[in-house]
Amino acid sequence: NDTETFTQLMITSESWLALRGNSYWELATARPNAPTSPTNPPLAIFHLEPDNMSVEVDPKEGISGYTYAINFRKVKFRKDQVIHHKYFNPLSTKYGLSPLSALRYTLASDLSALKWNKNFFTNSAVPRVLLSPKRDEALTDAEVEQIARQWRELYKGEDNAHKTAAMPIAMDVNQLSMSAKDAEFLGLRQVNKEEICAVFGVPLPIAGDLSRATYNNITRAEKILWDEALVPELNFIADNINENLGVYFPGTKFVW
Repeated sequence: NDTETFTQLMITSESWLALRGNSYWELATARPNAPTSPTNPPLAIFHLEPDNMSVEVDPKEGISGYTYAINFRKVKFRKDQVIHHKYFNPLSTKYGLSPLSALRYTLASDLSALKWNKNFFTNSAVPRVLLSPKRDEALTDAEVEQIARQWRELYKGEDNAHKTAAMPIAMDVNQLSMSAKDAEFLGLRQVNKEEICAVFGVPLPIAGDLSRATYNNITRAEKILWDEALVPELNFIADNINENLGVYFPGTKFVW
């Protein structure tokens, strides 16, 4: 169309397929009130956001049309005015299922790990060295408050991470370090990355993880990405275009 190139249309469509399992194309014709046909073919394609689209189903005929909600109003589309790209969904014939659905708990745990990692440096206020008072008697309330205040001001936050603590009274030195449990939790993000890449068919070196990469396996990873992920996806899109758009342009076939 006049506001979006074909490449932009495909990027948008693929992004929505990955996120929602659905992508919708509006087929604009010269005579919108007439059925889309070889004599009234599509002149432009506009992408419609899946979150705003509802699929209408007739009990006898199946999918009968679409309703698009935008700016507090609803726009009705006939079945022939929309191409619906969708991934397989065992739970519905109306809507596709996003690959991210299989990663729901993985993504949730990865987000939690990110928040934990941020909060560790922002809020933990844990220096590498702890100085504790040598004297036997307990600290007064005023001393406890002073130490706590100075601790927060001097050692809290990522900019103050790993500073050496110092107090105005005699102290014993105690070395602090991250617990094995904390280190294990941070390592969870690597496992999450591997699961996410596996669902989308992206080898780890292609996703920027070069921890186990060599020249040979990077070359192999590029071939795996092409053969196992990109080519099947390209064929999926091409088949859908030929099935639903090619009928309006007899004698033509879309290929990559």
